Amino acid sequence: MNYFYGPDTFGAREEIGRIGQKNSLAIHWLDRQQFEEKSLTEWLDNATSGLFGGELPVVRDSCEMPKAFQEQIIAAVKSKRTAHWIVWDRQKPDKRTEYFKFLKKYAQEFPALSEMELSAWLGKIGKIDKAGARELVMRVGTDRFSLQNELARLNLTHEPTTFANVQAEVPRRDMPEEIFGALDALSSGNTAQALTLIEKQLAAGESELYVLSMLAYQFKTLLAIKTNQTKGLHPFVVEKNQPAVRRFSVGGLQEALTKIMATDFAIKQGKIDARTGLMMLIMGLVPQTQKNRVL
Repeated sequence: MNYFYGPDTFGAREEIGRIGQKNSLAIHWLDRQQFEEKSLTEWLDNATSGLFGGELPVVRDSCEMPKAFQEQIIAAVKSKRTAHWIVWDRQKPDKRTEYFKFLKKYAQEFPALSEMELSAWLGKIGKIDKAGARELVMRVGTDRFSLQNELARLNLTHEPTTFANVQAEVPRRDMPEEIFGALDALSSGNTAQALTLIEKQLAAGESELYVLSMLAYQFKTLLAIKTNQTKGLHPFVVEKNQPAVRRFSVGGLQEALTKIMATDFAIKQGKIDARTGLMMLIMGLVPQTQKNRVL
């Protein structure tokens, strides 16, 4: 039995496919509805005696299931079944629960990849230069399924795909207004408003690492405008960011980016919880932006 969890669903799905292929097993997804039809024990027994060959049962999102279903999973693990089966939590599990603590010894985490890691991965799966890969991540986001599909589309007509190709053919993902608002609040020293807007993004389903990437993008954009390195930026973007640019010094923007990158690294290394790290960053950026703002 394996327990997979973490935000990189692409990586987890690849590993599930690899295990199924290696053992010549067809993947059989078990969600809450299947648990209501049969017990886990019955599903696991069926997996080894199916009419069409062996199956690889994959229990999805168990951390969202009722306690009674979780107890079935614990019982099945304790029975030490030899058949291959996987529990996969696509949602973020609560690591404080006894359920997670029990499964932890069987766990493999699939953490979100950094912008640099995603860019390197794109170079391995398709034909794209480094600058193009970085720009594709900034425009499409961190979802690897979307990135893979977009690169495959680009490679139909561009081999290799370049930065210019990405700029010309891939629309940038809309920046949430909350990010613009949070940046404005930061530059004004309004900690409470900045935290409220960031929390609104998280409540809407965005991950902490996505919010960090958007903050990094915004500060990089402000630094580019501040240092007159606006080649490749749309005139509308330059115009929209002018009010914020005037409130920062070059040093303040550079230090903010350093803090964002340090927070991103600490989260990915498991040195700090993602939510805690993001909130500490926001609170740390406010006095820094005030200290370095241009009056």
